[in-house]
Amino acid sequence: MSGDNVSEYTSGYNEISVNFSIIKWESIGTGYYLDGTVSTFFGVDPSMPMAVKLERAETATSVRFRFDSPFARVATETVDEYGGYDGYPFNEESDVVPGKYLFTIDVTSQGAALSPVDLGMDWGYGMFSIGSVYGNLSTNIATYPLGTYDEKAGCITFPANSLYIKMADYSEGAASPCANPSYLYLNGDAYLESLEAAK
Repeated sequence: MSGDNVSEYTSGYNEISVNFSIIKWESIGTGYYLDGTVSTFFGVDPSMPMAVKLERAETATSVRFRFDSPFARVATETVDEYGGYDGYPFNEESDVVPGKYLFTIDVTSQGAALSPVDLGMDWGYGMFSIGSVYGNLSTNIATYPLGTYDEKAGCITFPANSLYIKMADYSEGAASPCANPSYLYLNGDAYLESLEAAK
């Protein structure tokens, strides 16, 4: 070992302490994601539900939910009993970018945040990405308003302008606030109840 910060008169070992925790994820069934992000750039229907396999975990300060990106596959022709698509209905095979893309939503006492995530699709302008925080930690950070978690209703809502969207090769990859809200319903009944409430 050598360097300016090492004394030539000492030897032995230094002790370090590291704290870590293992997050235990549990499957909680099928949820329904309604996306309001892609419609910022393209005139697609933001109310179309996509069925996603949800996992849940608890930490000391938050509850987390995660699911594989439904945008990273082409939707099947049929929908499930709640009207949910298995995949993104506006994708073609050539739009999908192979890989693993995972949505992670962290819910704290302050609200819900979506970690930056690539969607796994490219419509000719580079990879789509969305999230709650955008920027370089050493320069500028644009923080968008947090979403809300209604545990009783089984829904996480990201209102309009609370998420960003960007495409890697469009406008130098600049982020734009999303024009429509996005929703994650934690089960099919919660999604159907939201439709009834909207009537």
